[in-house]
Amino acid sequence: MLGMAIIYRQDKLISIEEDDHSHVVVLDPSDGSVDYFFLAAWEQEPGGIKNEQEFIDYLNLEIERLENPVEIKIINK
Repeated sequence: MLGMAIIYRQDKLISIEEDDHSHVVVLDPSDGSVDYFFLAAWEQEPGGIKNEQEFIDYLNLEIERLENPVEIKIINK
């Protein structure tokens, strides 16, 4: 079992297209760029995800991390 996903900002989504062989996410580059992330999980990798619910939980965790990045401030004294 292999799970694959693309994570992107919902406010940049124009459309999702598909045919018999492809899935395409069309994003709005109006500010000159788009950000997206590819993600994959395989059941046979160390600590692999074994079912659909574990994959959904993994996706939600990664989305949460991306929406709340760690900020570091260096203060020079």
